[in-house]
Amino acid sequence: GLYRGFWASLWREIPGWGFYFMVYDYLKKISPCPNDKRMNLLWTMNAGGLAGVASWALSIPQDIVKTM
Repeated sequence: GLYRGFWASLWREIPGWGFYFMVYDYLKKISPCPNDKRMNLLWTMNAGGLAGVASWALSIPQDIVKTM
């Protein structure tokens, strides 16, 4: 019973985190003002938020299967 749902969780987490970091890295690379520290900080925070939304959009179907 301890490992019940382990593989379903792994099936959700690995692609979800991979997609998160891929989107986050891409958004950080296209920063409009890399030399302005204040704007770069705001862009980085937005990149993290948008990457989180994108990763959950990908992970929700696997999460539903895992929860059933």
